[in-house]
Amino acid sequence: MSHTDELGVRGTDGHRANWWLRLSVAVFLCTSSTMACRTDSNVASRGGAPSDAIETGSPAWFIDATEETGLDFTHVNGMTGEFYYPEIIAPGVALFDYD
Repeated sequence: MSHTDELGVRGTDGHRANWWLRLSVAVFLCTSSTMACRTDSNVASRGGAPSDAIETGSPAWFIDATEETGLDFTHVNGMTGEFYYPEIIAPGVALFDYD
């Protein structure tokens, strides 16, 4: 006895699913690469840099208050020139203000 699907075609379930998966991946890759390669016509026509953005008038989400509060962060990674793991990863600091 052989396995047949509801259309009477033998052994096509796996091939059909594999084909749709390949097609979906190909469409996704083509679409995403096309969107990544496009140029923004507004920036090109303005001729300005991203720092020339128009002020929206909304309040800032973050304000640099390090000088006011006395915070000073200086990072030294112990650089020896041997490229050890702490030397090649980016430094950072995280603060959590829970009210």
